[in-house]
Amino acid sequence: MTSFFGLDLHPAVVHFPIALGLIGAVAELVYLLIRRPWVKWFGPVLLTLALAGSGVAYFSGKAVGDKAEREGAPQAAVEKHETSCVWALGALGLATLLSWAVRPTGRGIWLSTLVALAAAAPERALPRVLSSIG
Repeated sequence: MTSFFGLDLHPAVVHFPIALGLIGAVAELVYLLIRRPWVKWFGPVLLTLALAGSGVAYFSGKAVGDKAEREGAPQAAVEKHETSCVWALGALGLATLLSWAVRPTGRGIWLSTLVALAAAAPERALPRVLSSIG
C-alpha cells in the first residue's frame, strides 16, 4: 500500500521519525545531565518509536521512488535522498540499541547520547559525525 485516500504515504509519515528521533536525542541529553528516574525511559522509548517509523518511511519511500523519477525528479536527487535515509536508519538503530543497553546500569549514557545526537544531525553532518566516532 503506497497511498492512503489517494495520497502518497511517504511525505505523510517521514516527518514522524525525524521529530521522534530529535526529541529522543534531547531526552537522552536530559537524562545524561540530570539523571532523574522520571526521564530515564523517555529516550529509549522515543528512539524505538522513531526507528519503527523510519522503517515505514523507508519502505513507503522505496514504493514511490519510481513514481518520483517518472514525474521528473532527478535520479541523483532520489539516490541522495535514499542514501541519507540509510545513514539515518543505521545511526538511529545504533542509538536505539545503545540507549536500551545502557539503561540498566547507567554506564555509557554519554555514548548513547552522542550517537542519538549524531542520528538527529542534519544529513550532511551525519556521515562526518559517525566517521569521527569510529
